[in-house]
Order: sequence, then C-alpha cells, then structure tokens
Amino acid sequence: MPTAEKEATVAQLRQRITTAPCAIVCDYRGLRVAEINNLRRLMRENDVDFRVVKNRLMKIALQDTDWMALGELLTGPTALAFCEDPVPAAKTLVEFASEHEVVSIKGAIVEGQLYSEDEVRKLAELPPRLQLLAQLVAGFNAPIAGVVYTLSGILSSLVYTLHAIAEKQSETQ
Repeated sequence: MPTAEKEATVAQLRQRITTAPCAIVCDYRGLRVAEINNLRRLMRENDVDFRVVKNRLMKIALQDTDWMALGELLTGPTALAFCEDPVPAAKTLVEFASEHEVVSIKGAIVEGQLYSEDEVRKLAELPPRLQLLAQLVAGFNAPIAGVVYTLSGILSSLVYTLHAIAEKQSETQ
C-alpha cells in the first residue's frame, strides 16, 4: 500500500519529468556525505536540480511518459540531474567523476532520446547552448556583413571617382 509520502514523491518526480527537457543519470555509491553535498552545490551553481531517487518510485513516475526508456538506467543507487541545458550538467558531472572514481555516469535522456555514457561525455565537450546559438547567429551574419562591406567599398570608390571628375572639370573651366 503506497504511503502519502511516496505518492507525493512520485508526483514531484512526474512533475519534474514533464518540465525538464533532460536528465543525466549517475551512480553515486561510495561518496561521503560531504562529497555528495559538494556535488549538489556544484550542480546548483549550474542551475541543475540534483536528486537521489528510489528506482522503484522513479519507474512509477516514468510510466506513460516520453522518458520511459530511462527506466533501463535505473539500477543500483541512482541520482538524477534534471536540467534545461545538458551541457553544463554533463561538464560538471564528468569533471566530478574524474576527481571521484566512485561516481559513474550511466547515461542521460535529452528530449526523449536516450544517451549512453560515452555520448554524455561528448556532450560535456560542447560549448554551452547560448554560445552555440551565438556562433550560429555569427555564421548567418558573416555573409551579410561581407556584402555590406563590399557594397560600401564600391559606393566609396564611386563617390571618390565622381569627386575627382568634378574637381577636374572645375579646374578646366
């Protein structure tokens, strides 16, 4: 018989699943309390909601959602990092896991697609989302700026030529 506390936990997890576009799953077994608190602080600094979850309750919360594939990663002690942008969360977890060998990344789910541990590590190598968007906008802007500079150069040459012709005609008169 489910208790009210467990039902509330499942409801919170389901709400988090519906609002967060991605989550990274890791095994935290072997971390001391101070170390896991440090990891939570690092995640909070990157706007990541880091939670230790019970696998059974998480599997219940996953039912009838786009995240059902995440259920296969829920074995052993599990912590989830719910985030809007997976890159900072992945970077933080990968860096923390390199310093603490007991932490292992199991995988992630990003907008309904399951990612392996290797794919999460590749995500950690990407620049943040805003920087990628800025690079994209700069890429769109570069050809336009080139056209503008070329046209302004042509117009400048035309103006200088017309000015020289006008001066030459004023000298001859």
